[in-house]
Amino acid sequence: MQYRLDIRLREVPSDPSGGLNEMDYPGSSIHGPTFTHYSQSLDGPTYISIGFNKDVLPSSTVQDLQSSLRYVALNEVPMPGFNYPYGWDIYPQTPSSSFKDGVTIVSYQNGRLHFKVNTSFFAVYGRLRHVYVPPDASTPKYAYFQVRRDINGLIDVNMPLVMLA
Repeated sequence: MQYRLDIRLREVPSDPSGGLNEMDYPGSSIHGPTFTHYSQSLDGPTYISIGFNKDVLPSSTVQDLQSSLRYVALNEVPMPGFNYPYGWDIYPQTPSSSFKDGVTIVSYQNGRLHFKVNTSFFAVYGRLRHVYVPPDASTPKYAYFQVRRDINGLIDVNMPLVMLA
């Protein structure tokens, strides 16, 4: 059986993050900017990042951004429509933690970035919420699972870029 995951990610007015936020990290002036979005919804958490080799400017074009694309990371992506028990977070896993193959910059206008990610996931990972593991300890086996399945995914992201001041 072939699974397909189609997700549209947009900012939510009640979400304080405001979109894709530029991150301040050591080396960002050398490696280029990274924008990250984290939010929580009924479908589960969303935690994604997109990085570029060059600064993103108001005058940047789609071609500029596509050619300077460094990576996309889909750390946590919701799986709407999948039935799973209350109290668990589930998300698909990509074979690599970050990649740029299959990423297309669609538009960049008025500070809003629209990009699509066409990728494959190899598994679904789940973890039981509110199980806290102390440092240097293993997660209890009852608190996580992984089911290996090939899943085709199309992630459509359209959010404002929130630049550092």
